[in-house]
Amino acid sequence: MTEQRPVHRHRQRFVVAITTSTLALMLAACGGASVRHWTPASERDSHDDPAALRPGYGSGEFPTWWPLTETSADFYSRVKKAKAGDAQALLDLAILASGDHRDADGRRAIQQRVDQFIAKLRPDVSTAANDLERGYLLYRSMHTVFFNGEKGELGSYKLEQSRVTAIFDTGRYNCISSAMLFVVLTRAFSLPVRGVLVPTHAFVEFGPPGGKVIDVETTSIDGFAVLHDERFYKEAAAHWTSSRGLRPITIEDYRQRQIVEPYRLMAMGMINQAIQPETTGEDRGRLIEMAALVDPESIDVQRARMQIYALEARALYERKAQRTLAKMFDAMEPELENVMLRFAADSETMRTVRWIESVFADALQVVGRSREAAALVDDALPSVDMKWEDSKVLRQNFLNILSDQMLTLMTKKNYMGAIKAVSKHIDTCRSESVCAHNIAVVYINWANDDLYAGNRQGARKALQECVTQLPDNAQCAYALMVFGSR
Repeated sequence: MTEQRPVHRHRQRFVVAITTSTLALMLAACGGASVRHWTPASERDSHDDPAALRPGYGSGEFPTWWPLTETSADFYSRVKKAKAGDAQALLDLAILASGDHRDADGRRAIQQRVDQFIAKLRPDVSTAANDLERGYLLYRSMHTVFFNGEKGELGSYKLEQSRVTAIFDTGRYNCISSAMLFVVLTRAFSLPVRGVLVPTHAFVEFGPPGGKVIDVETTSIDGFAVLHDERFYKEAAAHWTSSRGLRPITIEDYRQRQIVEPYRLMAMGMINQAIQPETTGEDRGRLIEMAALVDPESIDVQRARMQIYALEARALYERKAQRTLAKMFDAMEPELENVMLRFAADSETMRTVRWIESVFADALQVVGRSREAAALVDDALPSVDMKWEDSKVLRQNFLNILSDQMLTLMTKKNYMGAIKAVSKHIDTCRSESVCAHNIAVVYINWANDDLYAGNRQGARKALQECVTQLPDNAQCAYALMVFGSR
């Protein structure tokens, strides 16, 4: 018999696409699944320094990877108050959602302008006959004071202007920034409002839950109490949306609209700002993670969060920054587990998490944390849904971890341990050609060593077990035949 050489499929790279309207994730193999000779995982360690590469990441007071600019006490206090409908807390979250890092003086200036607006309007609002009149008065005044409403129906509307902070700088606004500001102003008078989300658009629902409500299209000075009926979508919606630079919205979109509490609207504002072209790097990750802290129950927010982690894992993997990836694993694996528990039924989220974990497992294996890598594989590999896009590639990435461990043990002459390394997933490994080949390599080298040591019985047993485990493997069958002919 001759010594057999192990092989390994190249690890697959990530391809992640982001559009300006939503965060979309596509994970795929680049250039096919080629085969190379195996190199021990430890030889791929670049000895990167996490403190230099990602200073402050994964080591703050929040369960986040990107370092946040707020203290946990301040941030969680604001979130708690915002969930109770507090106007000032909602404005604080809206300012954070703008992502432009206003200092204390800048925030105070915005708060003062809002307070002045409210104080000036309070006498008229207080004497209004009912909530509907109060809401209308607030709405028209908001457009006149903040949006240059005297310029016409759309005032200073600008499709890309999603920052609430920029309203106070320029008077420009779009659907999400104007909806967020209107929610803040109405909550200052304890009026009942909620955000409404449809594809590419946001507006406000005004009125008590379960009672008579109206829709408020905050992009237009005439948008208070817009009737979204079939006639509107047949006759006016096409012009209405095109004048705002939006894709056509249908009656079916409206029927499937998502109605969210004010604090959840702020979280979606954070996501919306995160995907703007001008938002990059730390700001994008920070905004998405803040949204997840504000609204941990939202599947849309959690999908975005998992996708941004996948982008970061890809970036670190391509830089061969395995030690930084291992630090990211330490910081974020509990959060990934929480997301999987809470959203186990969401296939898209589960698929993204498993891709992230495949990169974590590889990094742990490289930096010498093989037991943790194996534990990740044990948990993740059986849950790979073969209906997922690129599921075969994902499964192969997890099998690569097992092959690394198996072949590393083989080089140490620990053949029994090598086989044990894949025993929990033997059926999956057998079904994949490279993994099956490497099992055969272990058995044949085991037999070679026994034969050279004069242990013919041990050699025969290793080859017989090889044939039993891999009945369709020609290497095992041929090696046993050659052995028997001697």
